[in-house]
Amino acid sequence: MREIVIHQMLLFLAVFLIGMLCVKQNILRRESLPHLAGLMAKVLLPVMIFSISYFGVTWAMVRQNAVVLLITAGFYLIVSGVMFLTAMAASVPMERRGAFCFAFIFGNTGFVGAPLLAALLPETGGLCLVLFSIVDQLLFWTYGVWLASDDKIGQRFSLKRFLNPNLIAITLALVLVAAHVQLPKIAEDVLLTLKNAVPAVSMLYLGALFACSDWKTAFRTKELYFGITVKMLLLPILLGKLLTLTTLPADTVSAMVILMGLPTMTVVPMIAETYGKEGAYASGITAATLAASIVTIPVVFSIVCSI
Repeated sequence: MREIVIHQMLLFLAVFLIGMLCVKQNILRRESLPHLAGLMAKVLLPVMIFSISYFGVTWAMVRQNAVVLLITAGFYLIVSGVMFLTAMAASVPMERRGAFCFAFIFGNTGFVGAPLLAALLPETGGLCLVLFSIVDQLLFWTYGVWLASDDKIGQRFSLKRFLNPNLIAITLALVLVAAHVQLPKIAEDVLLTLKNAVPAVSMLYLGALFACSDWKTAFRTKELYFGITVKMLLLPILLGKLLTLTTLPADTVSAMVILMGLPTMTVVPMIAETYGKEGAYASGITAATLAASIVTIPVVFSIVCSI
């Protein structure tokens, strides 16, 4: 399985570099990236998550693996505290600490996690992704937005934040599964066709985003290296080793290790810019952690997982 992870990350890297080349050759332009991101975020990723939830998950599986929800909640509690301490240790300026923690707490489950788990664990990875995403999305649109906001006191709970395409896709799929609804064959084929396009399109987009981001500035900040070392190496290795001591199936541990060590979520810079003033700073971290994940994910997986 380690060979599959390495192969998949090298495959992602190759398509990632093609995305960068597309920008250099003006095939993809900076102004076109928001449209490509919208296609991914509002169509392709929800379709992938719906497909994984609908075709690969049953209510019996959800009940049997509900402990993943608790593990995910525990992970976010731990990573929140650890990244706050890391920000203090790295002497991150007060005005940037919220954006720093926001960027390193929430991983890229959609553009990186979902395609990687689909390739690595096609039968069981989807269930972990679905359960992890339930907690992830609830926290992202509440706690995450609060971290990114300059006016933390003024940020109020908003139900609209939960009405994002990914969470809607998960909910709809689980409702259909519970109701034993069988989709027409043509609908299933359309969903699977769109689902298969996600890995390539997501890596092309991320490569183009990296080429357009101010990643050089991010690489010159010492807190970036603190964040990558703690969030993308030490934490997933430590927590992954602890999970190997439990009775969890090896595939579940492998999936959780991948999900805990992901690079920064792609939408973080947009939220940081919308609710605060650190969009460019968050964009640099996003690009830098994405590049680092090409190395860190295989390293962490090789250390933790022996299969």
